[in-house]
Amino acid sequence: MKKLILLGAAVALVIAFATLTPSPPVCSWDFRGSLWGPSYMLLHGQTPYSFETPYGPYPGIWMPQLIGAFFFVGWLPCWVAAKIWFLLELAGLFLMIWLTAGRKLPPPVLFGLCLLLIFLFPPVYIHFAIGQISIFITVLIMLVVFFSGEGHAQLTLRWWMPLFLAIALAKPQLGVLVYPGLLVGAYHRHGVSAALRLVLLTTGWVALLILPVALMDPGWLQGFLQVTLGNTKVLWDLPTLFVQLRLGLGAPGIWLWALIFLACLGFVLWLWLKRDAQTALLWSLALTPIATPYCSSWDFLLMAPLLLWLLLHLPSRLARAALVLGVLLADSGQIAMRWNTSISDGRNWWVPPALLLVFLLALVLNKVTEKRSA
Repeated sequence: MKKLILLGAAVALVIAFATLTPSPPVCSWDFRGSLWGPSYMLLHGQTPYSFETPYGPYPGIWMPQLIGAFFFVGWLPCWVAAKIWFLLELAGLFLMIWLTAGRKLPPPVLFGLCLLLIFLFPPVYIHFAIGQISIFITVLIMLVVFFSGEGHAQLTLRWWMPLFLAIALAKPQLGVLVYPGLLVGAYHRHGVSAALRLVLLTTGWVALLILPVALMDPGWLQGFLQVTLGNTKVLWDLPTLFVQLRLGLGAPGIWLWALIFLACLGFVLWLWLKRDAQTALLWSLALTPIATPYCSSWDFLLMAPLLLWLLLHLPSRLARAALVLGVLLADSGQIAMRWNTSISDGRNWWVPPALLLVFLLALVLNKVTEKRSA
């Protein structure tokens, strides 16, 4: 009963906070351009994918199944829809903590540390400021594994798993390690038929979610291809090793990135075969900003679930202290770079490797402490 009261109070505070905060003059840039705007245009007889939009110069680039799933937001004023989206994403952060804690509230001190590390992480602020979707995608993927079975090693296929995976493909570049891992995990635990069924059902849900878009705009595909291909042709200064190594080293940089990608993929596939599904998923998410060719700094939030899990489950106080201090040091570096200046997103490329080193240091210290106490 006490936990329900605390949870209710937290929900009430979040709703009050979202209601009382003033609406920004620009209604959450990416949310407006890639979800609310396309949905609004679709409901008003226009193509959702266009370079000529009534709400700004940037076309929608999120996948059409997301618009099909949430097209109703186009009926709402943008500022109302943006606040609902804000609440959804904020709830996602608390859900991350709950899931990594074992589907329960952590002890108060650890819960406070979780909030500290999450809300001091600079990508969180950028994510909320522009109305991004990385938190939502991360939570959907986590739910697929953390609710797939009673045991950590389970990966029981549920009917809603392909639906969540289909929606999470709104940004497919964030699934370059996760989706191959899920397929290998399904095959390893349930055979070829289970992996094939997961592919077919996920594809079916994608097609079903696109149906509202196709019915309201039969010519949507032409606009989608035009916008998507146009966006991929732009040489964005992204904080990925793929982009930064190519800019710094040319063709050899691409080969070096390919080796890093294959190493990350091989490692996570090994985890899906040899370790429990939750551990494999956490590392698959955390390594994605290093392996993927296309992501922005707000997508670094994919590393948050592993950070939370380490904080909540490492028994060594020394390891936890090193984890907290290391993450805060990385946060300080990001803040110092942005202090009273504007920088390109590509300059944040060092953050995922730095956080990964902090995670590995914490694991090593935890192992050393265990050996000394044995």
